[in-house]
Amino acid sequence: TRYPPPPSVLQPIVTALGTLAPAAGAGAKAVSMGDVAWLSREGWIVRSEYKLGVFAELAGDMHEAALRYREAYDLLCCSPTCLLGSTLMLPPRTKRWAEAKVLADTLCMRICKLMLYADDGEGAAAYFRRHLARFTDLSTGWGIGAMTFEYWSWLGKQYRMFGELVEHATRQVAGAPLPAFQLPAHAPPLPS
Repeated sequence: TRYPPPPSVLQPIVTALGTLAPAAGAGAKAVSMGDVAWLSREGWIVRSEYKLGVFAELAGDMHEAALRYREAYDLLCCSPTCLLGSTLMLPPRTKRWAEAKVLADTLCMRICKLMLYADDGEGAAAYFRRHLARFTDLSTGWGIGAMTFEYWSWLGKQYRMFGELVEHATRQVAGAPLPAFQLPAHAPPLPS
């Protein structure tokens, strides 16, 4: 619950990294605290919310999973202090920035998937359009607007992923009652 972790937790990790770095190659150097790109407080919270969403999804609690994914998405993309909206917190075209973009796309698809599981196709489409609109605004600020190939490549991938998600969610499974996209219960049988 403490973000970021205290130095007493981080220092053993840096020490271990420092001992492993020379073995990686002759020109490798030891790692110091300044060399490692630590997550910001908001980054740790996004990470935590995402993990809680995955755990809830694996436990079969789709409502809680959707709630956690939305919290992570909002902090990453939509809140007043969002990570992707601030070039000071997350400079464009860095490794963390690219990871955050992929995470935002992943969160959007997971949220849409859970909406489709809940038989809310209109809500999933609306959420997807909201994601596209938000990232179109952000892309313009990053210098990757509608005049660049990078933007159109990203947009095409988004439509393809959403189309495949809808296709999988609505396909008919032989012998299954409609709708065919309900998740099976993943609970072990109870002992007799």
